[in-house]
Amino acid sequence: MAIVEQALGDADINEWIKQALLQRAKAINALHERLNEDLSLVKSDELMNDKKYRTNPNASRELASRAIRAIKDWNDNQPEHKWCITNKLISSLTGVTPKAIAKVVEGMGIDDYNAMQGLTPVVNRMTKAAVGSISEKVSIADVLGVD
Repeated sequence: MAIVEQALGDADINEWIKQALLQRAKAINALHERLNEDLSLVKSDELMNDKKYRTNPNASRELASRAIRAIKDWNDNQPEHKWCITNKLISSLTGVTPKAIAKVVEGMGIDDYNAMQGLTPVVNRMTKAAVGSISEKVSIADVLGVD
């Protein structure tokens, strides 16, 4: 309690508590606003590079979703050189760590897609040898979250 009294000094405790609660409420409201922001109209390049979005878990999910869509588009257009969608592959397109990707892609049906296409991670080595790295062939920098 002595620490609190020292911090308060001659200040009115009610005013001090009011200010502390106000500051905390502003921080909570700002966090809610940030987490509820619609990121579908923000360019991928901005989501990847703007400090404002780097710590937003929704930005990671949005980037992963865009990368998956871009890989599927590649696979549809290049059936002889398909990529198996993996956390590492998504990471190479988004800059988000594979560990963070693993959290955000749950429920996106990646395993089902890969199985349906007959793709395994080994395929990526062969595709890379044939056409180069995924980041040389596919970019999500200008992609938006809406088609």
